[in-house]
This record gives sequence, structure tokens and C-alpha cells, in this order.
Amino acid sequence: DILLQLGLVWYGAKTLLKVADFVADVWQQKAAKDPEKIQDQWVPYIKDGIKVGVMLSAFLFVIGIVFQANIAALIGGLGIGGLAVALAAQESLANLLGSFTILSQFSWTNHLPSGIPLNLRGLRVRSKT
Repeated sequence: DILLQLGLVWYGAKTLLKVADFVADVWQQKAAKDPEKIQDQWVPYIKDGIKVGVMLSAFLFVIGIVFQANIAALIGGLGIGGLAVALAAQESLANLLGSFTILSQFSWTNHLPSGIPLNLRGLRVRSKT
């Protein structure tokens, strides 16, 4: 019975990973046609995030099946442990969020009249001098 459950979790996770790859490939092809090219940069991050989520869920299912563990209590403990890790890795998280900010800084200059530079952080005012 346990082997059957483990097999179902294994094949379910493999199937979800292949679906994530397929959806990401289709999204990447559609993003390649976009003139802004901003989606091309985000697709790998989203694909990897989905894969990590699927693998983490499969791991938690396996722990629950094999060790008969209370998954809700385990997730609660991970929340407290995650807070400790986040505080310890604050600098690395700041750098990661900074890189996402840089990736999202594309200009809508082509869409505004007279080439006014505008990005997600704000409008830069140019003087005529």
C-alpha cells in the first residue's frame, strides 16, 4: 500500500514537472514574439519556481506517507524556521529582490509622446536646457 502511494506521488510529480516544462516552452515561444522582450526574462524564473513548488509538495507527501507525519505541524514549523532563515539571509534576499527590480525596469519610452522616459520607479523629468 505504501509503495503504491509512493509510486502515485512519484508519477504525479513527474507529470506535473513535464506539464510545467510544456507550459513554459509555449509561454517562451509567445514571449519571443513580443517586441518588449520583458517576458523572455521572467519565464525561466517562473518555471523554476513552479518546479520547486512541485518537488517540495512531493517531498512533503512522501514524508507524510512514509513516516506518518503530521504535515500541518511540519509546515507550521517550517514557517517559523523560514523566518529564522530569512532573517539570517537578509542580505542575499535583498540582492535577489534587487535583481528582480532591475529586470522589471524596462522603459515605456516608445509608448509616450515626445520620448519621455518612464519606468516602474517613476518619471524622469528632462529640462529643455
